[in-house]
Amino acid sequence: MHEDEFDYGPSKSQLKREADAKQALGTTLIQLSKNDLESLDLPDTLLDAVLLAQEMRNDSSLKRQKQLIGKLMRQFDDEDYARLAKRLEYMRSGSEQQKMVEKWVENKVERLLNQDSSVNNEIVEQLEEIDFQYMRQLVRNSINEIKKGGKSRSRTLLFRYLRDKFEEKA
Repeated sequence: MHEDEFDYGPSKSQLKREADAKQALGTTLIQLSKNDLESLDLPDTLLDAVLLAQEMRNDSSLKRQKQLIGKLMRQFDDEDYARLAKRLEYMRSGSEQQKMVEKWVENKVERLLNQDSSVNNEIVEQLEEIDFQYMRQLVRNSINEIKKGGKSRSRTLLFRYLRDKFEEKA
């Protein structure tokens, strides 16, 4: 038999890298909200361990809890681990996308309220179909509400309108 015929499996270094990656993924779970955690459909033992870690304030206790979470993560087979990592990445990219959209919309709303005429062209370029009459009405109402001193319900409606249009297009 030749040496090439033996399958030695993954190296000790490779196993260590995989264990560290699973530990790191487990640690990122601690930063998620309870709703996000529940949407990931985690095993009950892992979910309970993560929720407990979120409540901990003592560094040494939290460190031990993270090690337990890492141990529970290492019990995942490669397929389950990959599925969880993919769902987490999707959640992260979705929230990043959402932040970008809201930042864009916030910028346009502020410019509309400051009566910047060039903003209309940018909105048309990005959103194409838009009801300018409705949008102008919301801008007018919002400016009047702000002048009266108070919260502007119309500003909120304008923000939602543009955000919804942006999401419809995407």
